[in-house]
Amino acid sequence: MDISIKSRNKWANSQAKYYWYDVLRVVFGLFLVYKGNSFITDSSEFEKIMATLQLFSNTALSIQLVSGLHIVGGILITFGLLTRWAVLSQIPLLVGAVIVNFLGEMNTTNLLISSLVMLVSMFFLWFGGGKRSADYFFKLGK
Repeated sequence: MDISIKSRNKWANSQAKYYWYDVLRVVFGLFLVYKGNSFITDSSEFEKIMATLQLFSNTALSIQLVSGLHIVGGILITFGLLTRWAVLSQIPLLVGAVIVNFLGEMNTTNLLISSLVMLVSMFFLWFGGGKRSADYFFKLGK
């Protein structure tokens, strides 16, 4: 079985007749932008999460870093530009989101959402942006 990037791109591009691939990528990107924006507008929730971890003393810097990465990565994923790199930058944040549920107060909904977003990010890390993406247009994933 060939697992090269070229063969995975070929599979993703073969899904061009179906719009589910692109809709999933756009929804995933917009969800990340939404979460980044929600961390900025409602920083008290993020501060509660960080308080349970007791890892970072500078919560404001953490909020800016996490929300900035979510927003920029979400925009790139939405357009399919540098999709694998954008998803790769999200992986540490998503792993942290899953781990937070085990270290602090267990929130089943947050754990389910974090796990689902982690699986979707692994999917796009493996297969790339697809045929209707900026990666394909600029031939970056070939």
